[in-house]
Amino acid sequence: MKDTHTSYNREKLHTLRPLIVLTGPTAVGKTAVSVEFAKAVQGEIISADSMQVYRGMDIGSAKIGAEEMAGDSEKSGAANQADWVQEARRYYIGIVGKYGPQVQAVLKKAAALDIRVIAPLHGPVLKENLGYYIGFYDKWSSYTPEEEGVTVAYASAYGHTKEAALYLAERLRERGTAVAMYDLARDDMTEAVADAFRYSKLVLACNTYNAGINPFMRDFVERLMERSYQKRKVGLIENGSWAPMAAKVLRGLLEKGKDLTFAENVVTLMSAMKPESQERLNALAEELAE
Repeated sequence: MKDTHTSYNREKLHTLRPLIVLTGPTAVGKTAVSVEFAKAVQGEIISADSMQVYRGMDIGSAKIGAEEMAGDSEKSGAANQADWVQEARRYYIGIVGKYGPQVQAVLKKAAALDIRVIAPLHGPVLKENLGYYIGFYDKWSSYTPEEEGVTVAYASAYGHTKEAALYLAERLRERGTAVAMYDLARDDMTEAVADAFRYSKLVLACNTYNAGINPFMRDFVERLMERSYQKRKVGLIENGSWAPMAAKVLRGLLEKGKDLTFAENVVTLMSAMKPESQERLNALAEELAE
């Protein structure tokens, strides 16, 4: 009797395309090699990288960019500079933020070199317009704000502090000020920290909690101070039904920072927003928009 099952398998093997498995330690260039190899043999890539498969997680692994997937790897390094800046800022501030003086020393030495390629351990290989990218590293490592604007970060228990933060943000936008807004209990904390370094001013709106501050706000401020947050102006909004303490606690935490100044207008809410609260928020918006 003919073994039809074996015969079928043998015929199938002749029609199957070979499988190439590329493995290796982190940050040795597996992604770039896989792209070039797939183009050379007109093959497909199946990623088994445990980090690359997560949507929105673009800084923990050398995730393949849209243009690389479209087949144009030459432009991948310089493509979509805005996306690069956002991810590179978040990665730099999160990992290297506290080492600004060391990075400045390296940049001064590198200024005398003919740099043609920047090949980071994580992220795209950069081959064009290198001065643009190096300029950001110079700003980040010298703690110089990238832009004039305000990051408004709030932690709210019952919604009243959130209401005040939203009101302030709208008044700032009416005055032509760029605003980044973060709910510290729900939004990405790493992005909030990165935007605090991006803009020249910061507003912290927080409810009083156990004679201190909301835990999400404490986490946020501690992250800033761990990364040598400095050279900014800070506005404070506090809320407390009978004994508001948030502004005092926040100021005590931030006073450890270098070259931080505080807005003269400190807004205190006693639970819900009131007409006088709006007046103080308007004054704070006017001060920050100057």
